[in-house]
Amino acid sequence: MGVAAACLLAGCGSLLGGSAPGTTVTPAPTPTTEPTPVPTVTTSGEVREPRYLGLEPTCERPPGLVIAIQVGALRNNDPATDEGIAAAWRFASPRNRAALGSVEGFAETLESGYRPLLDAERVAYGPIQRDGGRATQTVTVTVDGERSRYRWTLRRQSGGRYDGCWMTASVGRL
Repeated sequence: MGVAAACLLAGCGSLLGGSAPGTTVTPAPTPTTEPTPVPTVTTSGEVREPRYLGLEPTCERPPGLVIAIQVGALRNNDPATDEGIAAAWRFASPRNRAALGSVEGFAETLESGYRPLLDAERVAYGPIQRDGGRATQTVTVTVDGERSRYRWTLRRQSGGRYDGCWMTASVGRL
């Protein structure tokens, strides 16, 4: 069944009696309830992809996806609104948020000690290490040829609003 489906999607359905010779079957896009995000242009002329900006934590996301969402949000931050910083903040664990105090405090921390995450031109993700309710991943970002490495630590939350969700407990510069 899987081979037949792959063959039909690849345009070779006539081999299996699916489509007429010489025709190509093009799969329709998967419908979603969310509108397709459109890249925006900031006041400085940079193109941003807003797909990360409106996301909220859910317990269906594995740790690697949570990290990718946060990194994507930070890379797509508009300095005029700090929308990307706010999106990354939403994925910080309640304990992490309490330590940072506010989204404004988080923004100041990013600006002073984690600026490459906001300006990243390239991102490379290392393997995820999981140990029960804890996961870590090294993320390397490149800005103007300079590499900076960070270790993301996530914890599966227990109790409260985010019970069972993977959220960022800390990010340390390596």
